[in-house]
Amino acid sequence: MKTAGAFPDWMAEYGPALRAYFRKKAGASEAEDLVQEVFLAMQARGAHGIEHMGRYVFRVAANVMAARNRPGTWRWSDHATLDELILADECSPERALIAKEALEDLLAGLKAAPPRPSSSTASSSSPTRRSRSGWASASRRWR
Repeated sequence: MKTAGAFPDWMAEYGPALRAYFRKKAGASEAEDLVQEVFLAMQARGAHGIEHMGRYVFRVAANVMAARNRPGTWRWSDHATLDELILADECSPERALIAKEALEDLLAGLKAAPPRPSSSTASSSSPTRRSRSGWASASRRWR
């Protein structure tokens, strides 16, 4: 049973194992950052009086990985830097023409579509149940 010593002692002892763990789980590029997150979490919680330091360190490491993989977690590394972005101030003439043609096609399709049925034109004796929007639900019929 090892007890927690000074922070530098356990950091030096478990640091290499944590780096290897994170290299397997997240890749070499993120391993050092994740190790630092574990060390910060351990320091914030305090590591004094822990009987099984190795187990505790790797439980914190697993929690750091879980937080990293949690949906909705925002990380700087997932997004492009301003230098990587290609910003165009204006569209090329070809791009503008393509967009104009796509808009014309969309408008022509909307004009050719049948009108949406309104609830005022629906007969009250209709065998099809109508929703609030006026659209018929094919799966629901009056019995």
